[in-house]
Amino acid sequence: MLKFLLVCAAFAALPIQAQTLSGRIVGADARPVPYANIGLKNRPAGTVSERDGSFTLRIPDLSVRDTLRISCIGYAAREIPAAGHDARPLEIRLQEQPQTPLSPVITHIPRKRYTFGRSIGSKTVSARRSAPGRKAARWA
Repeated sequence: MLKFLLVCAAFAALPIQAQTLSGRIVGADARPVPYANIGLKNRPAGTVSERDGSFTLRIPDLSVRDTLRISCIGYAAREIPAAGHDARPLEIRLQEQPQTPLSPVITHIPRKRYTFGRSIGSKTVSARRSAPGRKAARWA
């Protein structure tokens, strides 16, 4: 009975252990691709490759349907099945993707004019001889 419980406990602990995928990302010319994004598609597990292209990805529960997605700027993204690669290191080759330079687009945006408060205009002042009971100057 004790052996049976130990065997059941060992099999129950297997899905709890994290599986590890490791490998190296290289370009078509076999040079390492630094800082490539490696992750599981539609899952929150992911990592970034080192300067030499190596990576290690720990996955808590790897499924047969999981897909590994690798992407990097200047290279075409690649997707491979994640299952079956946990025993040996991977070597993933990315194909370079030519980038077309972006050309600037200049547009004219008309601006509205707003006047806050009173508008400033010119006022003329005419001076007259003052008469009793009248002001000396008046606004025209």
